[in-house]
Amino acid sequence: AGQLISRREEGDVIPAVRVTPDECRDDAPICLLIAPAGKQEFFADGQHSAILNTLLQRGRPALAIDLIGSGDSADMPARSPRNEQDPSFFAFNHSLFSMRVQDILTTITLLREESKRPIVVIAMGEAARAALCALALTTPVKAAALHLTGVGDDSAAWLAPEAFQPLIHKCGGLKGTMLALAPQQELFLFNPATDLSDYAESCYRVADKPQKLHISKDNFLSLLLQAIGV
Repeated sequence: AGQLISRREEGDVIPAVRVTPDECRDDAPICLLIAPAGKQEFFADGQHSAILNTLLQRGRPALAIDLIGSGDSADMPARSPRNEQDPSFFAFNHSLFSMRVQDILTTITLLREESKRPIVVIAMGEAARAALCALALTTPVKAAALHLTGVGDDSAAWLAPEAFQPLIHKCGGLKGTMLALAPQQELFLFNPATDLSDYAESCYRVADKPQKLHISKDNFLSLLLQAIGV
């Protein structure tokens, strides 16, 4: 079923589709699905449709969302004038990336308020970058399965239009999120860059939580099954 998620007393909305399998236990985790081009990537003919099919076959409900600037919200940034070339623009306005992080936090809050189901965050590609930053800003979810192929953590990656957030890069980038996540958050990382993988392992080892970090380069669906508890 389709729905619109909104923040209290705010004008922004997040298009979403909720899917519940025919057989679903009350304690089954709900999976938040996020992809760079939007929720349609998880449905028929979508690049990641196998993920949703796998979840439904295992009795896991799912909520797929469109981050701002993707899917049904693709034209939202253009509805208000944004002269990002103005030298002072980002001193007074949110970047697209920060709004995407907020979309994820808003959705996690909704899921927590509406039920006691554990939450598993599943994010692909550049959407996983926003998911990592969001997870570092909230209390831990049950697990996060992040497909990190092609997601860089250098200055060039953080200066790209969809990820433009130079202050996050200056404060540690994705590696910095590992420092915040390592003590508590269980992470399942698929194909992270070598430098990020090594740093994550160091953080979880120092936090004495190496068992909460799972890294694979073989098969994302296999990693996903571990994350959802199958």
